[in-house]
Amino acid sequence: MVLGQEWPPSRVGLLLPDVAPKAAINYRPKMKRLCPCKTITKKKDFDELYLCGRRAGRGSLEAIYGESAQKELKIGLVVTKKQGNAVTRNLARRLFREACRLNQDHIKKGYNVLLIIKAPLPDKYGKAENALLKVLDKATLLEK
Repeated sequence: MVLGQEWPPSRVGLLLPDVAPKAAINYRPKMKRLCPCKTITKKKDFDELYLCGRRAGRGSLEAIYGESAQKELKIGLVVTKKQGNAVTRNLARRLFREACRLNQDHIKKGYNVLLIIKAPLPDKYGKAENALLKVLDKATLLEK
């Protein structure tokens, strides 16, 4: 950057061609999410997994899983209040949700999977993804 040059440049359209110049200042790429149809939301489903599901755990993550009536994968995430304040719990939840979204093609279909996140909470995506893949491999839910 040259001294005296204004920032941000007045020709913002050159940096972000798909965005109108006024909107370029507030530009944020659209985040991709785990589809709501692939998440466990009903109390009945959570209770059924807690009672009848099989368990596999490793380190900071435990998976409770069971076959579902539908032929699709459904994932639920649980972080208890013991794990810290809302900011740290939400960070851990976001990291594991993103790891699930990116690896959902490698997980067997037709299962409900409940992930219980325990301390120590991961602070980086790589740690969350490694923990997720190890637990799913232990539960034999990864497709070969």
